[in-house]
Amino acid sequence: MAINPDCEVVEKFAFITAETDLSFLKECDFVVDAIDTVSAKLWIAQYCFENQIPIIAAMGCGNRLDPSALFVGDLFETSGCPLGRVMRRELRCRHVTSLTVVASKEPPLKPLPANEPLDNRRQTPGSVPFVPSAAGILLSHHVVTTLLQKHAEACKLKGES
Repeated sequence: MAINPDCEVVEKFAFITAETDLSFLKECDFVVDAIDTVSAKLWIAQYCFENQIPIIAAMGCGNRLDPSALFVGDLFETSGCPLGRVMRRELRCRHVTSLTVVASKEPPLKPLPANEPLDNRRQTPGSVPFVPSAAGILLSHHVVTTLLQKHAEACKLKGES
């Protein structure tokens, strides 16, 4: 608020499913998707695409150690991310042709085998604190710079400086 007293941040706590009414997103200047549930990521990405709402989504940071390998780009130009692969396939089926993401160029590391069997369950990807936090910084940087650029362009059109 010290930087911009006109800034309004609205928190919405909800478990997102295909039945969730996402119309509240139409009031947003930007949507940040840092959700772990694939179905929710898909639903929000599709809704934002169809309603032309700016969005940036975090892809997988699990099993990665190099925060310098993170980048902002289009999901459909990424590779090597298991989550990204699923998202690309499913979004194509939904006719979504672009999604800005924070992704990693680092291939996910293979975890060491567990000492005890996991009852045939897939092992949850591990993460170190500095990779997801660096992804969060990139997400917020993209949002802030995009909104500042949009504001500057609006001022230019109005003849303001």
